[in-house]
Amino acid sequence: MVDDDGWDDAEWDRWMKLSDAEQEAELRRVEAEYDRWVNAMTPARWYAYQRRSWLDIATRARLFLRARHGIEVLDEITRDRLRRAQRTLVKLRIFRTSGVWPGEA
Repeated sequence: MVDDDGWDDAEWDRWMKLSDAEQEAELRRVEAEYDRWVNAMTPARWYAYQRRSWLDIATRARLFLRARHGIEVLDEITRDRLRRAQRTLVKLRIFRTSGVWPGEA
């Protein structure tokens, strides 16, 4: 079976058998690979990637809140996530037009 992250049961079993040091090393390797990928992007591609990612976060948060699960703690966490996504989208828009990330000037 494959979960939402794309990991199947065998991959989870392999991960859980790793020691803490091995898990940490693999996380560092994957993070370095991700950093190389992001750093190779053009500014336009980076902007599009960031915008799409934060729009997805905001959309999922809105859908979760509309479902009215009734668990106040989860609703509050989701509202915080939605507000953060909305703020980041505004910052991205400012960055696209001015070339300066808000708060760095």
